[in-house]
Amino acid sequence: MEPVEVEAGSRRLLAETRGHRLAEARKQSGLAQREVAARTGVGIVRVSRIEHGEGAMPDVIARYVEAPGGRLDLVADFGDHTVRMPTGSDHGTAAA
Repeated sequence: MEPVEVEAGSRRLLAETRGHRLAEARKQSGLAQREVAARTGVGIVRVSRIEHGEGAMPDVIARYVEAPGGRLDLVADFGDHTVRMPTGSDHGTAAA
């Protein structure tokens, strides 16, 4: 197997894991997919795709996380410092 194929498989598995975790968080919050779709402004098909790890951009994931009251933190790690990236309605950045 080529390194490119391994990398693609790894990314796919990570996306599926993220989607599964989002679905579990939604269920724990007592929300149906249609409720998340209404709160995020995307269609129910898109919510399903996100939960299956397909095509979820950070802004959409942030809205998904915010729907049941959560907040997504996106942090870029540069080794010697980190930068918190804005997501969703949170537009601030902070360096650590």
